[in-house]
Amino acid sequence: MLLYQTDDNGFWTGETVEARLSPREVGVYLIPRGCIAEPPPDLAENELARWIWAQEAWEVVEIQPEITPVIPPSRLSFLEFMDLFTNEEQLALAGAAMTDAPTKLWYDRAVGAQFIALDDERLAEGLDAMVLADIIPAARKTRVLQGLPPE
Repeated sequence: MLLYQTDDNGFWTGETVEARLSPREVGVYLIPRGCIAEPPPDLAENELARWIWAQEAWEVVEIQPEITPVIPPSRLSFLEFMDLFTNEEQLALAGAAMTDAPTKLWYDRAVGAQFIALDDERLAEGLDAMVLADIIPAARKTRVLQGLPPE
């Protein structure tokens, strides 16, 4: 006889157990604690089966996916910060840093910083300069300040 193992809350664990006959009583099976003889229903990927002891029946429980919001960090390393830009934007910034002293100074300070704080006014000013120099579009400034990579 096949048995279906449940946990302490009645949820089917996925285990199937073979019941053994009692050595003392003829025709009586030994049923371990939490085992059910009735097979659980077919389940979808997002469902669990729970045995309701009072009703002697299986209940199908839908699993609700846990939604964890992605909150970007407010402080980034320089490499993480640069990953917020496309390759073309990074190349344009590097090119501008070779020919424009204020851009070079901003870039060098960013490279040397212990971290880039997305709420730092100096970052916003540097991004404004990048927009004016056509290195990034204005919409990118908003995404960068939110710590979001290119779409």
